[in-house]
Amino acid sequence: MATENGVLIRKHPQRPPPPQDEGWSWMIVLGVFIYAFFMVGIAKSCSLFLLEFAGVFRVSIAFATMPLNLSGIIYAFGGR
Repeated sequence: MATENGVLIRKHPQRPPPPQDEGWSWMIVLGVFIYAFFMVGIAKSCSLFLLEFAGVFRVSIAFATMPLNLSGIIYAFGGR
């Protein structure tokens, strides 16, 4: 703090300038899109085997979809 004519003056430290984008943010967006594309594709392809799972394990369709539902819940709340 400094005084000027008997009045206290607070000097705030200057903030550094924000980092500049160097063009890599589009690569991050592309990577996230590819990741989401494959994850949804894997989840959708599991439904092709649903009737086969139900027949082989002799369970109802609702019970056969339980692993798919649980994986969706874990994916949604787990963040990965």
